[in-house]
Amino acid sequence: MINLKRSFSGSLVGAGFGVFAVLAYVAEHEDKDPRYSGAWTVDLHPKVLAILFGEDEALIIDAIDALVRAGCLERLGPYMYLTHDVDSRPLAKKFGGS
Repeated sequence: MINLKRSFSGSLVGAGFGVFAVLAYVAEHEDKDPRYSGAWTVDLHPKVLAILFGEDEALIIDAIDALVRAGCLERLGPYMYLTHDVDSRPLAKKFGGS
């Protein structure tokens, strides 16, 4: 489960708009999924998110990929992701934040 209160306090400094937008969307739309033993999951469709945010789809795909590399999201299928607390990995090193 994503904790936005901690997310905006420094660990993602410098990550860029797309990462924050996707992370906020994940925090609002993640839900416990009985198919994955009650783990927190979220569906992320880059084309839909691009329309919602008024941004290029490539920016959204890059943001999702950055969150996967950072350990916030784990890909379960084409659009399904398992979510992890943002502080479960050292994101400051990944994004150059403080």
